[in-house]
This record gives sequence, C-alpha cells and structure tokens, in this order.
Amino acid sequence: MNKMDNTTKILKTLTDKCIDNVEQSFNLFLLGDLIDVGEVTEIFNNSDWYVYYLECAWELTTLINNLLSIEDSKDQLLQAVSLKRIIDERLMFYSGDNLDKILLDLDFRIGNSDSKLLITTEKIVDLQDFIERLYLKLIDKKLIDGSLITFKAHFLQSETQTPINWIGRLNGLASFFKYLVNRQYIDVGNEIPQALICRHFTLDGNKIKRNSTNTYYTNVDERLFNFIELCNKP
Repeated sequence: MNKMDNTTKILKTLTDKCIDNVEQSFNLFLLGDLIDVGEVTEIFNNSDWYVYYLECAWELTTLINNLLSIEDSKDQLLQAVSLKRIIDERLMFYSGDNLDKILLDLDFRIGNSDSKLLITTEKIVDLQDFIERLYLKLIDKKLIDGSLITFKAHFLQSETQTPINWIGRLNGLASFFKYLVNRQYIDVGNEIPQALICRHFTLDGNKIKRNSTNTYYTNVDERLFNFIELCNKP
C-alpha cells in the first residue's frame, strides 16, 4: 500500500468514526477506557464526548500534516479540512468553548509537552519531610513500589528519572494526582495533567497509554487521599 492509499484509508476510518458510525465508535471508545480503568467509576457525560473528539482531532491533525507532504493530495486535503471543521465545532461545544484547553490538550497528544519535574508549591511546610511521609504512606497502602530515591527525584531533580511505579488502579492514580493538583500541592502551570501522569508514572511496570488517562476527567472520591494532609504537618 502506497502513502496515498494509506492516508485515504485513514480518512475513511475517521469519517466513519465522526460522521457515519459515530455512536458505535463512541461506545467502543468507552469500552476500551473501561477495560483500562477496570470498573465503571462515573456516569458517561459530555467530558467523555470531549475526549473522544479530541482523539479524533489529534488523528486528523496528524493526517492533514502527512497529506501536506504528498503531491496531488488536494482532494483528500479538502475532505480532511471539511471533517476537521466539524470535529472542531463539536470540540468547542463539549469543552464549553474553552479554546485554550483544546489547544493544550492537542499539544499534549501531539507530544510537545516536556516538563521533567513535578513543581511543588509553597503550601508544603517542609518539602523533604512531606515527600518522605507521602512516600511511606503510599508504600504502606500498597499503591506504589520502588525506592525513596526514585520517588524523591520527581520532585527535587531536573534530569530524566525512572518513573514512579503505581501498583493500584489507574483511576486511583488519576484521583491521587487530581488531589495533589486541586489541593495546590502541585502546580501544573501550562502542562496537561494527563501528560504529567504519563511522564512520571508507570502502571504495574507498564507505560501508561495516553488515551487511558481519560479517567482523569472522572470524579473519584478524593476522600480516599485525605492522608496527604497528614504528610504536610510541621
């Protein structure tokens, strides 16, 4: 199959996913996410549609960039641009017209995010002590394994580190990270939280797939991580 035939096939698949057979494709997308998470944790809502169309927009962006490098691809490019307009409109609807969020999320999926450190805030009374206490709590609750040195590196060093290995469920990791962000222990700045999860953690020793972090949008009971507050005592 030559390059043009391959891009034509991809365009047909995306048209099927977004226009012709969107309901079945969306249900298969949800099923894949449920398998990764391991259970149903929340009702399906607009945030799921947002993530679905974000994945489609990412695939379509990649396709258009490839088509631009192929001669005599004008017809396919016009079809791709037309489809992207439809997807972009749906993204704006499901994101509440939050264009900045869409652009940041797309940037993450294209792979342009490169933070090498989890940035902590002034809320933490004693950073060294907080990190050590947090590590011991996570070890005790059998949520992570590995050494304290590896864990500390993600907060205190700037070079590439060995990922923290999370041995709990993926939705637990997403909820843990959301707790740190929402309670202002970690400042994500202009980063996408899911990108930081993928970069700094593995799941049972395996690299976390980007689409699996869709669970970050679900609402898991944050009270499960109230113990973090105890780690920040003087």
